[in-house]
Amino acid sequence: MAGITAQTRLLDAGWEKYKDAIDSLEDTELVIGILGQKALEQHETGITLVQAAAINEYGSDDGHIPERPAHRTAFDKHRKGLSRRLAGSVRLIGQGTPVQQQMDKLGWWYVGQLKNEIQMWNDPENAKATVKKKGFNNPLIHHGRTVNAIHHVLRKAGSGGAQIRK
Repeated sequence: MAGITAQTRLLDAGWEKYKDAIDSLEDTELVIGILGQKALEQHETGITLVQAAAINEYGSDDGHIPERPAHRTAFDKHRKGLSRRLAGSVRLIGQGTPVQQQMDKLGWWYVGQLKNEIQMWNDPENAKATVKKKGFNNPLIHHGRTVNAIHHVLRKAGSGGAQIRK
């Protein structure tokens, strides 16, 4: 009886590149906000910029400053766009684009969305006395220092701030 022989050929079709791309993101985090030394800069009221942003986001404990959740609103509004862009970034990384380049692109896009949300925020309005003092009614903008301090960093997950790249 004649023997039967079979030959197997493995067709990768790029799977290993995509797998490596996803694995390379596993220990990387993209952090967006008021970070590093900027977070500790003094706001005109004597608190830090990051404290001022938190008070605006959640409102003051005494109720004098109302909640204006621009960060959470921006995330909710752009969640799907962020997911689509991340999926596209993983595809491009799998095709050879450097991880840092794609994550920086994603970071700059989202920073733009967040800054736009803050600049366009209008509800609740400033109190009349605040409008008189500032000269305009934009609840989350005074001198622009806080919004201008928002940026992104790419870092190793769990590093507590050691940046891969700004």
